[in-house]
Amino acid sequence: MATTNPTSVATKAKTTPYSKKTIRKLLQQMDDITMEMHQYVCQTRYKTLGQVAPKKTVQKMYDFVDALYNEPKLWFEHVLNDALVESWVKKGLGEVKVLFLVAMIKCFLSHQRLMGGQALVDGVHKTVSVGDKIEQICFQLVTKYYSSDLYEGYRVYSNMYRGEKLHAFIQVGNVKESLDVMREYMFNYGDLDSKRPHIIRYQQLNKTDQEMFDLFREGVFTSSSTNGRGGAGADAMCIACIMCGVPNNVQQSEGGKRLRNCSACLNAWYCSKECQKKHWPHHKKLCKEMAESKRPSVFS
Repeated sequence: MATTNPTSVATKAKTTPYSKKTIRKLLQQMDDITMEMHQYVCQTRYKTLGQVAPKKTVQKMYDFVDALYNEPKLWFEHVLNDALVESWVKKGLGEVKVLFLVAMIKCFLSHQRLMGGQALVDGVHKTVSVGDKIEQICFQLVTKYYSSDLYEGYRVYSNMYRGEKLHAFIQVGNVKESLDVMREYMFNYGDLDSKRPHIIRYQQLNKTDQEMFDLFREGVFTSSSTNGRGGAGADAMCIACIMCGVPNNVQQSEGGKRLRNCSACLNAWYCSKECQKKHWPHHKKLCKEMAESKRPSVFS
């Protein structure tokens, strides 16, 4: 009579903690939101997601991003994993499915950034974290199933996402993350310098990191920098508190002082001492690292 090895059963149970029914349900949830968002993403070139999509669709995006952020192991190891991507590729849908996920996250981050307040804070912390993981899946797809069309699609969509991420980090005064994204962007367009002379100019400015950050901030967040996307969201495009997301212009219009950045590291904007204290547990490590690096580095 055959006996069962309890150790092997335990190991098997541990490596498959989620039922097939749960995985199928999550896949259906992802398919539903991507199908629903498909009709709106293309309309957000000159308008925000909140202007073209109903509130319930926007709320579904909040719920979807929250789910991926709160349970990354479940989603990125058991749902959005290699097996799923390979099944998409076999059906000829790999490029479309993965690239659209990147476009969808970019679109949603833009909405959060323009809304300001808690939406901006969630965008900087949650949506960027989720977006980086999805972009990595896209990169792995390109590496494994390389084609010129797939690679060019990846470059376009990933840089659209990086551009939105850059704006979000600049908006809350995060110098380090902003500069990291700038360098990624320039590296990714390295072989296209002849077509994009502004990339060459940035590299030849010989400015410090802080000067480079200020240059980008002044270029992005001017009073007229709304990209034709008016409405209440346009007011949130100025710098904002990294803790609560309140925009500088709203803070001043309500009788408050203008936002101040962290005096030790110059790497975050705050509307009050209270917000600075609340954010300290998250900011502490980075602040000390940047404050100890007294010598200004040249952006390259």
